[in-house]
Formats: sequence, C-alpha cells, structure tokens
Amino acid sequence: MLLDIIVPQFNEGENYIRRLLDSVKCQKYVNLNDIRIVFVNGHSNNLPSKNIFDDYKELNIKLLIDEENRGPGYSRQHGIDDSDAKYITFIDCDDELYGENSLYYISSCINEANPDIIFTASYREKTIDGKYQYKKITNSDMRASLHGKFIKREFLINRNIRFHEKIWDYEDSYFNTILYNEIIEAKANEIHLDLVTYLWKENNDSVTLRKRKYDYYVDTYDKLLETPILTYQELEKRNSSFKDEYIKNGLVTCFIVLESNLFDYKELNEKKLSYEKQLFSYLSEYNLLNIDSKYIENELNNMIVSGKKLKLLKSFDEFISENKNKSV
Repeated sequence: MLLDIIVPQFNEGENYIRRLLDSVKCQKYVNLNDIRIVFVNGHSNNLPSKNIFDDYKELNIKLLIDEENRGPGYSRQHGIDDSDAKYITFIDCDDELYGENSLYYISSCINEANPDIIFTASYREKTIDGKYQYKKITNSDMRASLHGKFIKREFLINRNIRFHEKIWDYEDSYFNTILYNEIIEAKANEIHLDLVTYLWKENNDSVTLRKRKYDYYVDTYDKLLETPILTYQELEKRNSSFKDEYIKNGLVTCFIVLESNLFDYKELNEKKLSYEKQLFSYLSEYNLLNIDSKYIENELNNMIVSGKKLKLLKSFDEFISENKNKSV
C-alpha cells in the first residue's frame, strides 16, 4: 500500500464522511488500489454505516475502533500503529482532499524522490456575509497543523515520532514539534510543494463549536498550558537544539492568551488567578521572568484567534511584578 489516509472519527455524520470519500474517489491519474482510507472511531456509538462501505466499493476503506475515547491524537496513533502503508497522511472527518489531481502529484513525488516528508498547502474555508471565502495556508504556516503533510511511515517509526497519550486538545502541536525536531536532527529528505491538497472546511455542526462557551483557547486553557511543558520534556530527552526557544515561545503564547481580551469575563476571574499562579511558576522554573517586551509584541502581532487580533490587558512586566509580590 502506497498511502494510508488516517481519519479520526467520533460523532461526525454520514454526510461529512461521504463528502470526504467523494474527494478521494474523484482523484485522477492515480491507482486508487494504492490508497486506503482508514477511519478510526474514537469509541463512539456513531459508527460509519455499512451502506457507506457498500456505496464506495471502488475505494479501500478500513474501520478501526479505539478501546476507549481518548481524543483524536490517540485515534491517529492507532491508525499509524495499524498501518502497513509506505506513507501516511491525516484528514479530519469533516474536511476533504482539494482538487482532482492532489494524489497524482503526491504519488509522482513519492515515486521520483522517495522523500521522508512532503509538505503541501491547504485552503481554509470561511463564510463571510453568506459567501464562501478561502484563505491559503502555506507550508511556512503549517508547523502547528497536520494538514497537507505526507510522511513516510518508516521515518515516524525510526525516529520514534508519536502522538502523546496525555495530550488531547493540542495533540497536533506536540506531534508537529517533535516531527520538526526530528526533521532537523535527521537531516531528513523533505520536499515542499506549491500545491494545495487539503480543504479545511467550515463546520458549524462541530460538537466542539456547539459546546464552546468562550473561545477555544479559554475553554481548554489548562491543556494549552500543559502542552508546552510536556513537549519541552520530550525535546529535552531528545537533546533538542531548539528546546529553550520552544518553551519560551510556548509560555509566551500562554501569557498572551491569559492576559488578553479573550479572558475578559468577570466570571473567569477566580479561574484566571489560578492559571496566573501556574504560569508564573512555569516561567520561574524555566528562567523566563525577563522576556523582552519586543519579543512579546512580535508574538502578539503574529497571533490571530478566531479571525481577530488579540489585545493585551496587562503587560508582561506587570504580570511578573504582581505575581512576584503574591509569592512573597
């Protein structure tokens, strides 16, 4: 098998599954017998129906079921561990391949160059004033996303690149950081194509969106704060050359989210104080109490959350000063 497309699936409806399969079925100039779509159900009651398999008999479709619900990272790792394909890629169940020639170009690149990883671009779909608009996300923007990466499975195994079993909400950030580290350390054969292969669909029926009370970063802030710590610990085990820059960037991101207008709700004050205490503890542990304001400003300017620029309600120096006083 040339390529496994690993698709974590939980409560996504049949219409999303069919749309994804249609995007594979329409691929031209490629042998679909070399492509397998692997749905990994996260131990939910909403399994893909038998009708789907019957209606797409020309496709290689496989269904795996997790023993328990432990998030999409766990499901993706299940798919990797079960795979015998030469390459793997990931697609979310409510997204799809872009265009009719994506897999032709990918298979051609694999056959000609045998790379460790192929980076491609994606389109992100948004509805503005009732009209669909598409933003191109290029290779340089893709480190924190799984979209549009085609990875040699042997490279993942040999470099021990796996999803972290304790990280649920930011599993892609962890995986991509470790992947990025190993690409550097192994001097991997990487190819960057100016090719859009992934369509990141807007899904207003998403369970995550329906249950969200605040912004995603606010609702999952405890996980956001935990992820750079667990990632740094793994980078340290690997003697990574950029682990210190990584933890600095990760904790500054946590600071910006916590002290921005995202957390500007009175009912969050008590929870915010608890998070501030934990963040200050991490900044102290990693000797990051004296970060230059220009660094903070640069990271702030680069952050766009839910399509909006963030505004700091408290400076980094104020944050450090306040929490130093509290710890005395």
